[in-house]
Formats: sequence, C-alpha cells, structure tokens
Amino acid sequence: MDNRICGVHAVFEALASRRLPIERIHIAREVHSQKLKEILDLARDQGIPVRKEERAVLDRLAEGGVHQGIMAISGAMSYADFGVLFKTDKPIVVVLDGVEDPHNLGAVMRTAEASCVTGIVVPERHSAPLSPTVVKAAAGASAYVPIVRVTNLVNAIDEMKERGLWIVGVDPGAPQDWTAFDYRGPV
Repeated sequence: MDNRICGVHAVFEALASRRLPIERIHIAREVHSQKLKEILDLARDQGIPVRKEERAVLDRLAEGGVHQGIMAISGAMSYADFGVLFKTDKPIVVVLDGVEDPHNLGAVMRTAEASCVTGIVVPERHSAPLSPTVVKAAAGASAYVPIVRVTNLVNAIDEMKERGLWIVGVDPGAPQDWTAFDYRGPV
C-alpha cells in the first residue's frame, strides 16, 4: 500500500495520533505557518527526521497529489483486524458497500470520526483502497478511525449481530428519518 501522507492536516493528525510509524517528513522550504511549527514540534518530540526540500521535489514525490508543501512518509498503512470493532462496550460501526471513490471514502472517514464512530467496515472488492488520496480526503481522520476490510459483508454483519450490535440500514427514500434512531447503544 502507498505510504505517502500529503497535506498539512493529514500529516499533523498522523503525528498527533501516533498510530502510524512515520519514517520522515518532507517540507517545502518556503512554507511557514503556526500549524507547520506544531508539526515540526511533534516530529522533533518523536525523533522523526524532517527534510526541507524545493517544492519541485515534493511535487515529484507526491506524484500529482496535493501536498500543500508538506508530506510524510509512513510505514505501511494497513487495515485493522475485525476484533478492533469490539474494543469498546458500545461500538458504533459504519459498514460501506460500493464506495469506490477515494474522495468519498475519505469524506465518510471525516464524518465518522466527528461522529465518534469506532470503526468502518469495507468489502475487499468494490471499495476504494487505502491510498494517499483517501488519507488526504480524510483530513486526518484516517489516523483515528480504524478501517476493517472483510471478504464478505453479509458474514461480517451477521457476526456483528451475534456480538450484540443493532443493524441499521440507511435509505434516502425510507419513511423514517435516520436521525430518529437512538444510536447510544452498540450499532
């Protein structure tokens, strides 16, 4: 899997969460901001090397990705194990099927993190893979919301039901509004 994390917010959250092993950070020489200072402080505290580069070097490394003058190279980004979904008493899990656009997956991750979702389940097929585009679109949420990839969504949902989770289907044409459901239990 690709290990480039592009953009100010994505790099900051990757460092702040300490969930990904960051190998090094590349920063464009002309970039200066308060957030950059915070990133540099985190990198120094964690012993992560920082390389100041010409913007052209970052452009080449990003391979067309929008880097905002900063990029981190991490160890391999990987999917979480299914068991991570049940590490809390009241898990809130989002199950996605057919989300193949990496920007959409990143947007769902942002919303999920803001909504205290404890994990996202995606199928092996017909799902956007974890990529720099997903990480960038997630604006840092990928550092906090575990993504679990399963072979069979139906079997995964059945196992979640067996472990006490309520299964709620969302349909834009449903007669009941999705906000009317009580999400305070394991869902």
